[in-house]
Amino acid sequence: DKNTSSASNFVAPRDFTEINLISIFSEVLKVEGIGIQDNFFELGGHSLLAVQLMAKIQKQFKKSLPLATLFKNPTIEKLAEAIRDEISESEDWSCLVPLKPNGSKPPLFLIHAAGGEVLSYFDLASNLDSYQPVYALQAVGLDGKSPLLESIEEMASHYISSIQSIQSQGPYQIAGWSFGGLVAYEMAQQLQKQEQQISFLGLIDTHIPSSEQESTKKGAYLLWEFWQSELSFSWESIEQLSSEEKLKYIVTQAQKIGLLPINIPIAEIKSILRVWEHNLEINQNYQPEPYSGDVKLFQASEDNDSSFKTDSALDWKNFVLGKLEVHLVSGSHQTMVRPPHIEAMAQLIQAHLQV
Repeated sequence: DKNTSSASNFVAPRDFTEINLISIFSEVLKVEGIGIQDNFFELGGHSLLAVQLMAKIQKQFKKSLPLATLFKNPTIEKLAEAIRDEISESEDWSCLVPLKPNGSKPPLFLIHAAGGEVLSYFDLASNLDSYQPVYALQAVGLDGKSPLLESIEEMASHYISSIQSIQSQGPYQIAGWSFGGLVAYEMAQQLQKQEQQISFLGLIDTHIPSSEQESTKKGAYLLWEFWQSELSFSWESIEQLSSEEKLKYIVTQAQKIGLLPINIPIAEIKSILRVWEHNLEINQNYQPEPYSGDVKLFQASEDNDSSFKTDSALDWKNFVLGKLEVHLVSGSHQTMVRPPHIEAMAQLIQAHLQV
């Protein structure tokens, strides 16, 4: 019985479709660590499993694809293309993304950062132990059509009903990186009011919003800033371009170095930016209340982001009435959730989770 993919040339997923497919492939094949170029049939898939796989795909994506689609597109990369072609008229996306649905332990729920998507958690999920189920919550509105949730409080309450469809009672384990930590914090508050227990609340480099930190960053600039350390050009060098041209240029450069799938529609990028700008705005309006439980704060040791003017540990001390445990983690705000830094942080998080 195989339990990990043998591919030495592992390629990680680059969008929601690929993440969802990896999760479905893992579930059907009982194989962990599948990359987007691994072949369904080489991983032990046969025609009976193929029928199961396509049924799950139909349920997840609300798309009925003929079985032949899998034979023509046996890798996640190819199958995702086929699904994207079908979904171009947008579907009703679920908030809950099963990054790793299998495992006997209580699940860990990870809340999206400001960009709304949950790709950033793929490496964390794959570095947690194999019995640890992990679900992530992606933002409502990533389809470019659904109305955005108006506040962090509204988001928290919406996500609580999503996680309760998987786990109806506490104790709950919730964490979030950056903006996601604020939403996780608010979810813990609301769950406590429902008299539910929170056994783990993890804030990954989350700062308390300050009103001076006005969110003037918009559109293409957000993308450029996010990938700044990987992209080899300065913002000044593209400043003369129109906003549409800037966006296209950044996307093309990101595709060249593998940060984005080649065929991702520009409309999907615009949906992410719409969510991102909105979340930066509601971030400003959130006023956390004191929380009576314990909090684990995972702080980036390389603080290279000048927009955070304060030490988040000192800030949170004023709000956390229980025990505030601070762990310094290698990497910067952006790199701490990616290899090589993520391995040590995943071990730290795993040590705090329920057995």
